[in-house]
Amino acid sequence: MKEMNVKNGRAINKKYVRNLILMLLFFPISVFYLEMIVRLCTTGAPTVIEFINIFFFSFSFGAFISFILSLIKNRTVLRIIAVALIVLITIIICSQMIYFQIFRFYYSLDNASMAGQAVGDFGEIMWKTIGSNIGYILILAIPAILMSVFNKVLSNYPTRRIPPILNYFCVAVMALAFICGSVSVATDNGEYGSLYYYRYVDSTESAGKFGILTSMRLELQAKIFGKFEENVDIKQGMNDIYNPFETDGNDTTNPDVTDPDGTTEPPAPPIVYGDNVMENLDFSKTSGKIGELNKYFSSLTPTKKNEYTGMFEGYNLIFLSLEGFSHHVIDPNLTPTLYMMANEGFVFENFYNSVWGGSTSTGEYANLTGNFYNSTACMQTLLPKTYQPFTLGNQFKKLGYTTKAYHAWTHTYYNRDESHPVLGYEWIAYNRNNVKGYSGLEDFTFEDGTKMKFPWVPSDHDTARITVNDFVDKEPFHVYYMTISGHTEYNWTGNAMCKKHKAFINSYCQQYGLNYSDKVKAYLACQYEVELMLTELVDRLREAGVLDRTVFAMGADHYPYGLWDDNNGAYLAELYGIPADDISSNFELYRNAFIIWNSAMEEPIHVDTPCSAIDILPTLSNLFGLEYDSRLMAGTDVLSDIEPVVIVNFDNKKGSWNWITKYGSYTTSDKKFTLAQGFTATDAEIEAYVKSVNQLVSAKRKYSFYVIENDYYAYVFGKKE
Repeated sequence: MKEMNVKNGRAINKKYVRNLILMLLFFPISVFYLEMIVRLCTTGAPTVIEFINIFFFSFSFGAFISFILSLIKNRTVLRIIAVALIVLITIIICSQMIYFQIFRFYYSLDNASMAGQAVGDFGEIMWKTIGSNIGYILILAIPAILMSVFNKVLSNYPTRRIPPILNYFCVAVMALAFICGSVSVATDNGEYGSLYYYRYVDSTESAGKFGILTSMRLELQAKIFGKFEENVDIKQGMNDIYNPFETDGNDTTNPDVTDPDGTTEPPAPPIVYGDNVMENLDFSKTSGKIGELNKYFSSLTPTKKNEYTGMFEGYNLIFLSLEGFSHHVIDPNLTPTLYMMANEGFVFENFYNSVWGGSTSTGEYANLTGNFYNSTACMQTLLPKTYQPFTLGNQFKKLGYTTKAYHAWTHTYYNRDESHPVLGYEWIAYNRNNVKGYSGLEDFTFEDGTKMKFPWVPSDHDTARITVNDFVDKEPFHVYYMTISGHTEYNWTGNAMCKKHKAFINSYCQQYGLNYSDKVKAYLACQYEVELMLTELVDRLREAGVLDRTVFAMGADHYPYGLWDDNNGAYLAELYGIPADDISSNFELYRNAFIIWNSAMEEPIHVDTPCSAIDILPTLSNLFGLEYDSRLMAGTDVLSDIEPVVIVNFDNKKGSWNWITKYGSYTTSDKKFTLAQGFTATDAEIEAYVKSVNQLVSAKRKYSFYVIENDYYAYVFGKKE
């Protein structure tokens, strides 16, 4: 006869109690196991505090599932739900791992649908990534396999006789683990530890600190109950930042514009320039988030117009966002046209591309709007609903320019068919989905009457060839290209442009003694399309007699994270010439080229001021003499009297919202400020400076998000009340 215990009038078999405890522990242990495996195969081993956080929050989440299961009174239903839940959790974890391996960040709930779209458009890359990670996937599948095989053992207890004390025990374990995790966050001396928990900001860093499932839960929590609003104690712009630095006479980071030979003209009598502001903006609303935005922006000091204001007024503009581009591609022998443009126009010596918790979409958003947003959904769901008066497309369209935007891939991808008309462009891309009523690049013809082909990856050179006649005789024009030939993957089989230029790149490397790996060679091969594209445009504009009246401007969307095959960064180190160790936390990985060039410029203009993608729009707006308000963007006119602050999110768990100014750089993960050569200050002065810049960065972060989330420009321009 089986031994029985009696409590609360119910008979409990010890075997069943044992099985119930197994069920109770299965999910907490399994969730923690899954979180740690995916962490190790993506961003690497966690720190001690991260390990503690992930452990407690995983255990809490697993205990919550166990509690829900303990309430189910039907054994068959219980078994089905238990298997379904662990399979679902495993699928989520595996999909996050695969997505990270491709795009170098975890997807969030905001861009989960876009993750699916990426899978559809880049299915070949996805399947190859799955194949190369099949070992990890099998390891991650172990809990689901165990639950499926031993389902009866794990849930073999009399569900109708579960005593309430065991339900309470599940709740107690869940609560205790959650409290321990919260205490761990609260006592974390990292400045951004509690910020990333209490206010969901970035999926990759939040997942790195607390686990993927906790990060997704925090995002869902923010969507339902609203975000934790960060207090920003700042009412000044960059020019009002506390500045204690003195030069020691060896300053090599001259922020001023200098002549090519390095000489500086003798000081002339100062010219009094007006401000880049707009009249009749409505800052009257004082309540709610719009009121907070009004208070913040109206308190900022605007940038002044300067000697470069209107330098290109009335000119045509061709602007390009370069997919996965690195300035290390630029070479006088390999890319002579790119080299000419990069060295004979405006030469920005210290330009950086951050990653904003997304990929091409967020990089493109920064290039086009002068603001940043850390979700790929900025194009898909937010931007199509907002008023965007400062984008180049809308500013030039207002002046009567022909404004067109071209892209050699699916015209609906990232919902660009909705967002780019809002940005002021006639959107022309590849109607890959055969949407009725839309005429795309597939309907264009080359001069010989043939049509463009769209392999994976398409040709940007062909895009230029087939589109140039669409605008070259329609002055004044502003044309935007989002390139694609530089898209991952970088090998001789998965990218048609790599294959197209394989022989040429191999010959070039052999000729100049470059011992690059095939991975890096393939990257150079597909980016060679940018050289051919620019050469084509220059030649055709010259033939049409409009080259001297046309300005070229271009910047990347992000660094080539497609060169990651694993976590050691060897291929990136090979291309960039920097150590592979902890390469994702090296500012040099995010250094890039920003090019502004016009064939009529008599000499280059060198600019040493640190700047970034969000500074592109205000800088070009000033150069073209466009009417804009310099207070209302996160970016800054690089040529103005106010120096930008460069914000860089590292592409790993090591910290976001790092920054660079001409006085030095700061990393949030270790709270370390590195003083730039040529400047001196006491430790106390540096501490005060760092605190003031951190406040400014917090303000830019908070209000850049507010601008798009609340359609702020519509209110300040009187489009909404």
